[in-house]
Amino acid sequence: MKAVVFDWDGTLVDSQRAYLDSWRIALAAAGHEITSSDLQYAAGRAFPDVLHHFSAQLSVDPKKVEHEFRKDFPSRIQAEIVRFPDAVTCAQELQENGVDLAIATQTPRTEFDRALAVTGLNGLITTTVCRTEVARPKPAPDLYLEVCRRLEREPADCLAIEDSPVGAASARKAGLFVVGIARSAQAVNGLNDAANTVVEKLDSGMILRFCET
Repeated sequence: MKAVVFDWDGTLVDSQRAYLDSWRIALAAAGHEITSSDLQYAAGRAFPDVLHHFSAQLSVDPKKVEHEFRKDFPSRIQAEIVRFPDAVTCAQELQENGVDLAIATQTPRTEFDRALAVTGLNGLITTTVCRTEVARPKPAPDLYLEVCRRLEREPADCLAIEDSPVGAASARKAGLFVVGIARSAQAVNGLNDAANTVVEKLDSGMILRFCET
């Protein structure tokens, strides 16, 4: 492996709570109490796809839901986003060992750049691709194919780190080797089906062993 590509939300940082809280508030305003299956569907998916899904399944007004979601989401992200120490340490040590790093995220560019600056990780990983820069979101392979193009690496020479089955499927379709990071017990089963291997904590030594093969 010549490069490591991190997913953003749920892998390097935890902004999932803010994301799902904003969905809960937006759907409540439209008269729907969000369920665990709703949350499971939204996790790891791009906003437009989740909005389309809820609009079709719940018969809610998409314009009203989007307005409610975006009303306080930026401030919620800035207040609630948290870095995962194991992932940040792993990325720092990989960089020190000369491994190319990148991020492939479902987050739109404007929101991502704002969140990246808040976390202070903008100096660590400079190659990034956002949902708004490719034709199709995860689970399509577009994000990972574009990352590999920018890194000037073949997908088979790259390793992806993902926390969701949706993201893992995207990376696998693109041809990357996928390490699933199970941040919760519920995530294990889905990641076992989608990733090449699943771990409970990120460790640069383990990743570097792949990079040496």
